Amino acid sequence: MSAASEPAGNEPEKARPPRRRKWIIAAVILLGIAAFVPIRLDRLKKRLEASITASLGRRVSAQKINFHLLPQPGFDLENFAIEDDPAFSSEPLLRSDSVTANLRLRSLLGARIEIARLSLKEPSLNLVCNSQGRWNMESLLTRAAQIPSAPTGTAHAESRPRFPYIEADTGRINLKIGPEKKAFALTDADFSLWLASENLWKMRLVARPIRSDANLSDTGTVKLNGTFQRAVDLHSTPFLLEVTWQKAQLGQVTQLIYGRDRGWRGAVTANAKFTGTPAAFDLAGMVSVDDFRRYDIASDDSFDFNINCNAGFRGVATPVRFDCTLPKDGGAVNFAGAVNLHSERWLLSNTSLRAFKFPLSTVAALARHMKKDMARDFDASGFIDGTLFNSPGPRAPSGMVEHGAETWTVIVSSVKLRSELLRPPASTDVIAINFQRPLSQNAGNPQFMRRGQVVLTEPQLTITPFHINLGGATPAVAGATFSRSNYRFEIKGDADVERLNAFLESLGLPKPDMGPLAEGKAKVDLSFSGPWSGFAAPQVAGVVRTQGQTRAAIQ
Repeated sequence: MSAASEPAGNEPEKARPPRRRKWIIAAVILLGIAAFVPIRLDRLKKRLEASITASLGRRVSAQKINFHLLPQPGFDLENFAIEDDPAFSSEPLLRSDSVTANLRLRSLLGARIEIARLSLKEPSLNLVCNSQGRWNMESLLTRAAQIPSAPTGTAHAESRPRFPYIEADTGRINLKIGPEKKAFALTDADFSLWLASENLWKMRLVARPIRSDANLSDTGTVKLNGTFQRAVDLHSTPFLLEVTWQKAQLGQVTQLIYGRDRGWRGAVTANAKFTGTPAAFDLAGMVSVDDFRRYDIASDDSFDFNINCNAGFRGVATPVRFDCTLPKDGGAVNFAGAVNLHSERWLLSNTSLRAFKFPLSTVAALARHMKKDMARDFDASGFIDGTLFNSPGPRAPSGMVEHGAETWTVIVSSVKLRSELLRPPASTDVIAINFQRPLSQNAGNPQFMRRGQVVLTEPQLTITPFHINLGGATPAVAGATFSRSNYRFEIKGDADVERLNAFLESLGLPKPDMGPLAEGKAKVDLSFSGPWSGFAAPQVAGVVRTQGQTRAAIQ
């Protein structure tokens, strides 16, 4: 049979392949459109909002919900918000313009919907603490701990849903205490949370601390790594948190804390480790500052120091006890005590300040980086060793009581002050350092004692008058007083004018105006005083009598 005589019935079979190709091409086009063009699910929006609301126990809303196929099947939620408990705040607990919920492929094959990854873009989280000391996140964390979930990394599906990997990118965390929103916040925050094993969650956070009322750009980076476990209630949840604060500039840190730059410079690094439960935990931490100095001082050397601290929290009604040590050059200074929360203010109690063979050379180095115009080679010898302050309990004072104040005294022997300007070195046998504080019944209530003596109204540190040879017929007498707000340095007695000027210049104190011809021996009665704030130049007052002339050194 020839080709021309083939049956007509075979012609439709030859036409089928082109039709199949058309259907395949059409299906591929539809799949491509579905993969790259989100599918709106307006009818599903209310059901999905209700489902998430029931899971969290907080009202959840989203403006739009779309379905996407690539790169992984999932949902896109626009203008997503979780409302806060009205007892804490009227603002949303969490708000995010874009949330992506990617689904597990294997769960889809089993006709189940299970979220593998929940990604939030630029979310804003409000942390609120009420007047009872409770946080708005407590109920959410408790609810999450009670829901049976399989670990995030479990390979095979179970009857329990696997806990999703939750991440946030470039977020912001705000802090609110009671009705007041604080200026402190964390921005550029990247966060992740997942269930690592059966009863252990892990979390990570990287963020930058800021103040909303200041333009801060060099506050460093805060990193947090932590774990917490399931428990019957949140207050008994075991946790471990490790926090680091790196590459922060000290001036910006002071502005972050106090609202203004206090004028100090240096690179700050802090580490802290918290272990325990929210009801009772311990803290071990360290703060280091490299190249500490005043903002307007350029020094040839660098002053670095570390402060190590331990603390224990045993409930809001119990004082938080702390113990901090500054080791330096073979010696140490220890500050210990307790902090109490009283009427939303933290108050110190039962404090002590002790020095253990702390070298005066370290004090001199610190002074060179804090006091402008001091001689760059100024140095001192000797050690501070003893208790500068101690308050072991409220029943009775622990220092010597006199004129309504407690006094603690530390003796420093064989002191020498050295500089190229001071040849030979200025020396003294003994310096007594007193720390005084008013008794509680006298604090803030000035009273006059006999002979015009005023009862101490605030704590102060006093370097009691000591003898120092300034080239006069007899040694001069010097002393200083330091309070919270100001300082005062005094010097009286016989001195050689040239050596007196060298002594004052080495300490960075202004020379009194004695005229261009002032020289030889002199009688000195000078004081230098000023406030700590603003680094104001010392005010000079007093009289210098030299070679039969009298010059008033008052500015």
